Amino acid sequence: MPNQAEIVGRMARASGISHEKAEQALVAYYGVVAGSLAAGQRVRMPGIGTLSAKPTEAHEARNPRTGDKIIVPAGHKVKFAAALALKDLLALAAPTAAP
Repeated sequence: MPNQAEIVGRMARASGISHEKAEQALVAYYGVVAGSLAAGQRVRMPGIGTLSAKPTEAHEARNPRTGDKIIVPAGHKVKFAAALALKDLLALAAPTAAP
């Protein structure tokens, strides 16, 4: 899995811009995505998928170490729905199962 430095390097080479400009663009993109999700907006990435924030209710759970009941507070989870183009690409790249 590529880390941020590798992604920045690939972006710089693919677009012909400096490493610094590519890093600034990626960090700005992260900020736009996070801000949009925090504002309750969906983030659509054509050919990749859609990110959205889904509210969660408070619920009871168990501490796996002690078995004690705990209350998990209400919050949000990030949901990702893959685009059909990404699903198709992954299906082509997936190894075939041996009989």
